[in-house]
Amino acid sequence: MLSYRIDEDLELAIPRIKDAEALYDAIASSRESLRRYLPWVDHVKQAEDEIASIQHDRQRFAADEGLDLLIWYQGQLAGKISFNGFDHLNEEADVGYWLAEAFRGQGLMTRSLDKMFEIGFEEYDLHRIVVRCATDNVGSNGVAKRTGMCLEGTQRKRLKLADGYHDQNEYALLRDEWKARQSN
Repeated sequence: MLSYRIDEDLELAIPRIKDAEALYDAIASSRESLRRYLPWVDHVKQAEDEIASIQHDRQRFAADEGLDLLIWYQGQLAGKISFNGFDHLNEEADVGYWLAEAFRGQGLMTRSLDKMFEIGFEEYDLHRIVVRCATDNVGSNGVAKRTGMCLEGTQRKRLKLADGYHDQNEYALLRDEWKARQSN
């Protein structure tokens, strides 16, 4: 199993079929807050739905089309972070992430995104990593800012969510910026 240890409590790992129940439980426990920004949440109605999702994630990984990692904290599934897709021509990846409510406010996503920078820049030789999120998504914007990403702009009415269209912020971190931080 491919996994990345961040510290003794925090690990990122490729999802396995046997993780479907824990993944479903994490989503179900935070359904109301997650659905605000993640429209797919309403399609997850039972653990079996996550089996198909995990199979899809693993196929994307095998085809070098994405990298989906579960976030494990002290042995509990806390959330998910992903390279949602690779733009191989421009050496860029788009990152998406979510955490179950019980695990928010502890710096887990900030540390997980920092690890994704390391994976992206060192293992995938990316030039640029991007995070896009609704302007009113305080948590996701905060994570991008805390990891030192640059706010490059706001796209008006870019995201269609359950309650209508929302403006979207785009943050990016370049490999050179990340490397400069590593040497300090």
